[in-house]
Amino acid sequence: MRVKNNQLAEQLNALVKKGELPAPQKPAPAKPTYTQGKLADKHVDSKQTPRPFQQKKPFVAKPTEKPQTPRSRVPVYRGPLVRESRNAAAASGPKQNPFHVTGLGSFADNGFQWARSSNADEHFMLEYSHGDLFQVAPIGQDSLTEVVLGIDFGTSSTKIIFRDTDRQTAYTVTFKTSTGQTAQFLPTALFKDNDSFSLTKAGLRIDDIKIRALKSNADDDSLTIAVAYLALVIRYSRSYLLSKYKSALINRDLLWRYHFGIPAADVRNFPVKDRFVRIARAAVLCSVGTSDSIKRADCVSSLQHCKDKPSLEIAFDSFPVALKHACYQDANFFCDEAIKIWPEVMAQTHGFLRSNLWNAETMDRIMTVDVGAGTFDVSLCQISNPVDGNTDFAFTPLCVAVDGLGLRNFVRNRIERVLERTESSSVQAQIGNTVKLLDQMSWVKARVPTPLIGPDGFFEGLETKGDPTEVDRNFTAQIGKMVYTDSAQLAFSGRVYAARPVLPVFLCGGGKFVDFYKGRLIFYTKGAKAVDFSLQEIYPPEDLIDSDSTIFDRLSVAYGLAFADLGLFIDDGIGTETPTVLKPIPQLQPKWADKFVDKDMV
Repeated sequence: MRVKNNQLAEQLNALVKKGELPAPQKPAPAKPTYTQGKLADKHVDSKQTPRPFQQKKPFVAKPTEKPQTPRSRVPVYRGPLVRESRNAAAASGPKQNPFHVTGLGSFADNGFQWARSSNADEHFMLEYSHGDLFQVAPIGQDSLTEVVLGIDFGTSSTKIIFRDTDRQTAYTVTFKTSTGQTAQFLPTALFKDNDSFSLTKAGLRIDDIKIRALKSNADDDSLTIAVAYLALVIRYSRSYLLSKYKSALINRDLLWRYHFGIPAADVRNFPVKDRFVRIARAAVLCSVGTSDSIKRADCVSSLQHCKDKPSLEIAFDSFPVALKHACYQDANFFCDEAIKIWPEVMAQTHGFLRSNLWNAETMDRIMTVDVGAGTFDVSLCQISNPVDGNTDFAFTPLCVAVDGLGLRNFVRNRIERVLERTESSSVQAQIGNTVKLLDQMSWVKARVPTPLIGPDGFFEGLETKGDPTEVDRNFTAQIGKMVYTDSAQLAFSGRVYAARPVLPVFLCGGGKFVDFYKGRLIFYTKGAKAVDFSLQEIYPPEDLIDSDSTIFDRLSVAYGLAFADLGLFIDDGIGTETPTVLKPIPQLQPKWADKFVDKDMV
C-alpha cells in the first residue's frame, strides 16, 4: 500500500506542474480561543460559545498585618555574654567607621606623659657583707630550723619573702634606694660591665631577663644572665636577713630551702622545667660571696656543674662548706628538696588561703587573677574543710590558666594595632620614636591609661577617626575567655545553688591599678550567665612582718612560695598527685615566652 500511495502522489504532482490541477491549499492555523481568561487553543468545545478575552484588573496588595494582641513577655538572658557575642558579630561584619590615625597632632610633644612620669631613674644601695653566710651562730647548735626563701622572679620586678618555719613567721626582704627610701620590689634588670654583672647602675642595662631565659630558643648567654641576676638577689637577701633579724635566728642551725615561682599552670607541663631548675640551682651555688658583682665565668661554671643531677652530685663535694651544711650535707637534698619550683598562680592562692583571711562557709570556691608585667594568671580552686584531724585545707584546682596578656603586652598590643592603622609612613616613624620612652619606664610604678585617645589617654594628642574600641577588641576577648567562658562558667554550670552563686575574685599584681583589667572583671559582676563575680580586697596576714599593707597583693606570690610544703594543695612534679573526689575541668594549655612581644619588635 505504501508503494501505491507513493506512485499516486507522484502522478498528482506531475499534473500540478503541468497546470492541469490546482496546487493544494494548506489549512489555516486555528486561532487561539480564550475561555474564562485561560488559554484554550488546544481543545475547544465547539458547542460552547467562546468568551472574549478579558484583561485582569491591576493587582492591589491587601493589608495582611494583624493587630498585635497583648501577651506575656518571655524572660530572655541579656547578660554580658550576649553583649560580647553582639560585639564580636559587629566586629566580624563590615566596618562602617573603621579606626585609623589621621595625623600626629600634639602627640609628638606630649605623647606618653604617663610613661614619662614613671621613668626608672633611681638605683639601689645593696649590702652584701653577710652574703657568704648561712648561719647566725656557729655551726653545731642544738636545734635545727628550716627556713624558706620564696622568690617571685617576675618579668618587671622580683619580690622575696623569708619564712621561719619553727616560729611560723614571715619577713619581707626590702631594698634601700639611692634616695633613702625602702622598696619591696627589685627591678628585674642587670648591669654588665666588661665580664661582670651587678644590680647597681654601672654598665650596660639588661632587661627582659626572665622572658629571654624562658624562650624555647634561649641561648647560653640568656641563661648566664638569669643565673647572675638570681644569684645576686639571693646573696643580698641572705645577707639582709642574717643582719637585720639576727636576734630572731640565733642559737639555731638554719637549713635553707629556695622556692621559685614559674609562669605555669602545672610543673609537669612546663616546657622548660629542666632548664629553669638548672638556672635556680646554679644561682644558689653562685650566691655564696660578699661582692656586689658576679663574674660571668663563675655563672658559666655553675651552669656546667648543674647541667644534670649526676654532674651536680659529682661537684657537690667541692661546694662551699657553709652551703653544704645548710642542706644536710646531702647532694640529694640539694637536688630534690632544697630547690623547688612551683606555679606562681597556685602559690598565690595557697598563701591567701593559708592566711587568716579565708572563710570557707561563705563560698567553697575562690578565684585569683594576677596581672603581671608579662603574664595574666587565673586560678579557680575548690576548698574542702579539714578532715581526720588535719589542720590544712584541701585545695583542688578547677581551672588554672597562664597566658601572655600582662601589662607590657597590653601596651605593646595597642602600639602595634595603632601603627597598623596609620597610613602615613612619617607619622608611623614619629610614633615609633616616641615609643622609645617605654624602654626606661618603671613598670612597677606605671599607671597605664585605659582610654585610648583624648585627654589623659594612652595616645594623648594623636589625631584619629573611627571607633577606638576595636583596637582592644581581640585582647579583651582573650581575657574574657580566661576569666569566665573557659573557667568560671564551666565550673558553675553543672551545680545547683539555693541562691544565685557569687564567686569571690581577688585581683592582684601591677595590673590591679589599671582600669582596663579591673573593668573586665567588673563586667561579670552582674547579669553573667552562670555565676556573678564579687571583687574582694586582699589584706596582709598577721604572720607577715615589715610589709606594706597597701601592696600585699603584689607580694602574695612570694608569700605563698615561702611555705615549706605546698604538697597538699598542688603537686610539685616530683611526688604523687593529691587525690580528689571532684571531676576537674580540663585545664587550659598555657602559652609560653615565645608568645611574648619583645620591645625590639615594636
